[in-house]
Amino acid sequence: MAKHSEVVAQLVVEAAIAGIAGTVRGKFPIAPVILNAQQCGELGLPPGSNTMFYPLDKSGVFYDVDEARSTIWYSGADAPKALSAVENAVKRAYPNATQAQDADDPREADMRVRTYDVKLPQGRVAIVQLSYPTPQSRAPKFVAQVTGMVIKQ
Repeated sequence: MAKHSEVVAQLVVEAAIAGIAGTVRGKFPIAPVILNAQQCGELGLPPGSNTMFYPLDKSGVFYDVDEARSTIWYSGADAPKALSAVENAVKRAYPNATQAQDADDPREADMRVRTYDVKLPQGRVAIVQLSYPTPQSRAPKFVAQVTGMVIKQ
């Protein structure tokens, strides 16, 4: 069975960034469960959320799409390994991706944020923001936000 970190890495590269680039191919190997309004509300998501859940083992990975931004997250499992898994996948698929930032997360004391700029064809850019746990984190989680932008030429 796939690891959470592997699924997040695959979703970031093959769904979120590829969606911005217009290069999505094929079908994801794990069928998502589409969450209803009540389930989204229980997660603290706003009404109208477009959220999917990819079941893995006893938990899974969430994927929410809100216009030009995709958010992919999970907690526990192998969250401390997700940063390297996602970075490796992004760099393999997009070797020109550049790290723009690595800093403490201003919202959560036991998290850090690393950001990558991924230049895509047709003046598009994916901003990949990875929130990852510090070694001292008591409740490790991982969150990837991928935002699409167009650069005026």
